[in-house]
This record gives sequence, structure tokens and C-alpha cells, in this order.
Amino acid sequence: MTLTAAADTGVWTKGQAATLNTISGHRDGYATLCPGASLYSALPGIRTAAGGSPYATGN
Repeated sequence: MTLTAAADTGVWTKGQAATLNTISGHRDGYATLCPGASLYSALPGIRTAAGGSPYATGN
């Protein structure tokens, strides 16, 4: 999905088109010191599992 940054986030500048995965970590849109490395590294697998769900859009 593509969103427009409403402000400078440390990742995107105000007005910039920010393209993110539908399932993203908050650090993809906003600079953070959150210690979520374990979950963040699991996001690709979570995206794959969610995409294979019968409830996923397009299935």
C-alpha cells in the first residue's frame, strides 16, 4: 500500500509517498528504538501465512 507521510518520521519526509507492505512493522513508517527485532524478522513468514489464508483478499 502507498500512503502519504503527514510529517517527517525519520523514515519518510512530509509529503513523500511511503510504500509499505500490508503487514508491516511500525519501524517501516516511523523511526523507533523499539526492541522488536524478533518479531520484525518474523514478518515475512507472517505475510506468507496470511496470504495463504482463505480470508486473504484475492483468494
